[in-house]
Amino acid sequence: MGLTLGDLWPYLVVLLVLGAVATVLLRRRRRNTWKLFARKYGLMFKPGPPASVQGKVQGRAFRLYTAESSSDTGFLGVEVVGMSLELPPVVPENLEVVSAHTSRTVERPGYAVVETGEEGFDEKAAVLAVDVDQANAFLDARRRAALLELVTFPGALFAGLRDRQLVLTERRMVSDLNDLEKRVQLLLRVMRELGE
Repeated sequence: MGLTLGDLWPYLVVLLVLGAVATVLLRRRRRNTWKLFARKYGLMFKPGPPASVQGKVQGRAFRLYTAESSSDTGFLGVEVVGMSLELPPVVPENLEVVSAHTSRTVERPGYAVVETGEEGFDEKAAVLAVDVDQANAFLDARRRAALLELVTFPGALFAGLRDRQLVLTERRMVSDLNDLEKRVQLLLRVMRELGE
């Protein structure tokens, strides 16, 4: 005597209901955490959809958002959360520094691959720039170390410098205030190193 679909139906319904409830609770937790984060840093929370937090942190434009590539539109969808922080004008335009394992295949018209000569950095980070000499002059040892900390951030889908912004994107629910603050502090630390 085996189980039939009719025997399993009530269990499947319970699992679906539990999944739906978990999704709603996780979204509510994220929304409440993002509101608290916005209030703490004097930023503006926009409930969305999609939800976002925007404003200035230490005089630089900051944004926390649910990425467009996120499928968090249905039952237990995958959420992609991103943060971006504007960099000061001392950072060259048309400079991109990202994780080497995610971007060696990406080409940008007009950009050249930059090799800094620091083996550990060049293995872990991909640098693209319009002006290779300017990029090498800017990327001194201190700045490379700061960027390396960002581009090797564990679990990041994308982490790096692009379009004169620091960007960190992850595929996870960032709904813990401490997690948000750790990531913001990382971006601020890297910004300070790049801006000096």
